[in-house]
Amino acid sequence: MFFNNLTRPHKAPRMGLTVAAATVLVAAGGWVGLAPPAQAALPAGCAQAAPGSAVTCTFGYTGAAQTFTVPAGVTSVTVTAWGGHGATALGVTERLGTGGRGALVNGVFAVASGDVLTATVGGDGTSSGGGGFGAGSGGGTANARGAGGGGASSLSQASTVLLVAGAGGGGGYGYDCGTAGNGGDAGQDGTGGTGCGNDRPGGLAGASSTSNGTSSDHNGGGGGGGHLGGTSGTSTGQNENWQLTPSGGGGGGTSYASPSGTAVSLSGLSERALGSNGLITISYLPGTVTQLVVSPAAGTVAAGQGQAYTANGYTAEGADAGNVTSATTFTIIPDGSCSGATCTPASAGPHTVTATYGSATATASLDVTPPPLVYDFSGLLSPIDAQPTVNKAKAGSSVPVKFSLGANYGLDVLAEGSPSVRTVACDSGAPADELEQTLSTNKSGLTYDAASGIYTYVWKTDKKWGGTCRSLTVTLTDGSSQTVGFSFK
Repeated sequence: MFFNNLTRPHKAPRMGLTVAAATVLVAAGGWVGLAPPAQAALPAGCAQAAPGSAVTCTFGYTGAAQTFTVPAGVTSVTVTAWGGHGATALGVTERLGTGGRGALVNGVFAVASGDVLTATVGGDGTSSGGGGFGAGSGGGTANARGAGGGGASSLSQASTVLLVAGAGGGGGYGYDCGTAGNGGDAGQDGTGGTGCGNDRPGGLAGASSTSNGTSSDHNGGGGGGGHLGGTSGTSTGQNENWQLTPSGGGGGGTSYASPSGTAVSLSGLSERALGSNGLITISYLPGTVTQLVVSPAAGTVAAGQGQAYTANGYTAEGADAGNVTSATTFTIIPDGSCSGATCTPASAGPHTVTATYGSATATASLDVTPPPLVYDFSGLLSPIDAQPTVNKAKAGSSVPVKFSLGANYGLDVLAEGSPSVRTVACDSGAPADELEQTLSTNKSGLTYDAASGIYTYVWKTDKKWGGTCRSLTVTLTDGSSQTVGFSFK
């Protein structure tokens, strides 16, 4: 007998017991329960574009030193610094020198957990002559006519200077005639004032003996702050007509990086407009993972079936280390095993899955139901023939529908609505076989014979079916099914 139309389920849940979720517990370095704990928020001014990406902390101009403490597990930081902009002086607009641009510098520096870095962000110079606050203050002016130089931005560790972004020099003052000199960009000389027959030279870049830019004593632009400050532009003079000749612009301050730095660039110029002040950013990759979040936090599977997990790591200061599943070890209790990130329980009941990444752990609860029930379905037995053979029977007769499941599973083995019957077209070319056995009973129903291990369903046919063809489908509660054909006379 062939069972070419016999279907069997892949897996079907056993009806019955579902074990309640494990009690919520809190474990050292981890958690158990339906919802993960809240992750720490990154400090103010720090942001992360995506899980696992670098954290960038931004320090804007405040007029005071600011500090950054290196998180656990972080071994290097990437620093970018913008120096302050030199200002443009007050006076006759068309005769004034513009302020110079600050530097844009960057580098990578080795650090250790707990190191405290001090960020000093340079401010822009002021038109009234005040030099910008910074690691090297910009040069001011004595009589509030020449513009102030910008302040340098720097990052240091204790007494070691790691990086300095020089500032731009202040613009020179012009009034009666000619054109005042422009402040030098960071690391560059200021230009001289021209016209009116008495040119006045600009200040020199990084010519100051200190990090502060020098102040003008009479209308010249102040020097920008830097590793070495710029000098002020030469002050206003008078020509033979007693006109005030334009003054020179201040020189820009120089930039610097510690020899310990790598990937250092000191040649850039700030794109930040006058009035935006300097800026410092410190970027680092997430360090030591102290908190682990496992997903799903709770799940339900049948014994013998696997549950896949993912793990995400977080640091103490709130950085998202991203997906760390591939480097996480998973275990399951009280029984079963884990292969990679998939855990398979062996028996029904509450189970706990533990994930470990470094010193961080997390746990998830797993409800395990009994294994899915799959009958050892024999297919329909004699006297019924499988398709394509058509079984010929007398309309109104009682047909014994026999099958074995390999064991006694009780009488609740037929799916709801099974067996089912539908009318089909008769195929005169199909092979046919006279049904060898019918029963005398007129009562439909299912019985089980323990001696033979055979289930028998009595199918009472209708006398009105004579001259028609029907299909009979038997479907079991595990999803197994078989369809056979009948021709009634």
